[in-house]
Amino acid sequence: MLNKIVMLLISSCIIISCSAIKPAPDPEFYRYSVAYKYIVKHNQNLRKARVRTIDSLEATQLLDFYLEIARDWKLKERNIVDKLDSIDKSAPNPVYKPWLKRLTNSPSKPPKFVVSFSKTFNNYFTAEVLSVISPKYNSANAQRPVFGRSTIYLFAFGKNNEIIKVYSYELAYN
Repeated sequence: MLNKIVMLLISSCIIISCSAIKPAPDPEFYRYSVAYKYIVKHNQNLRKARVRTIDSLEATQLLDFYLEIARDWKLKERNIVDKLDSIDKSAPNPVYKPWLKRLTNSPSKPPKFVVSFSKTFNNYFTAEVLSVISPKYNSANAQRPVFGRSTIYLFAFGKNNEIIKVYSYELAYN
C-alpha cells in the first residue's frame, strides 16, 4: 500500500512539473513577430489601419540593399552584387508558414495594407509593406502592384534574436 502511495505521489509530481514547463517560443516566429512590431511602431499609417500579413515567406530581396549589406559584410560593392543576386534567386518559390497569420488580427474587412516577409539568409530578411488599392483584395493571390508605393525593410538580427540593424526605403511601382 505504501508503495502505491509513493508511486502516486511521484506520478503527481512529474505530471505537475511537466505541465508547468512551457515550450520555448519558435525562434523563427519570434523574429518575424519582432520585425512586424517594429514596422507598425515606425510606420504611422499602420498604427490604426487594417493590416494583413501574407502567409508565405517569399524569395529574399537582399539585392535591393546591396550597399548596406556590402558595408555590413565588409565587402566591395562589385563583389556583393553577384552573390546577393544568386541568393535571391536560390529559393524563388514561396514557403507557406501558417503562423504568419498570427502576426495580425486578420480583419474581416479588406485590409488597407499588406505585409510580406522574405525567407531568412544569414540572420537577414526583408519585409515589404504594400498599400492595398483594390477593394477586391484577395490575400490568396496577392501580387506586387503595377502602380503605387511600398516600403521595403531589411532586418538584421543578432545571436539573441534582437534586431541589430534596420534599413528601409520607399519604392514606387510605375
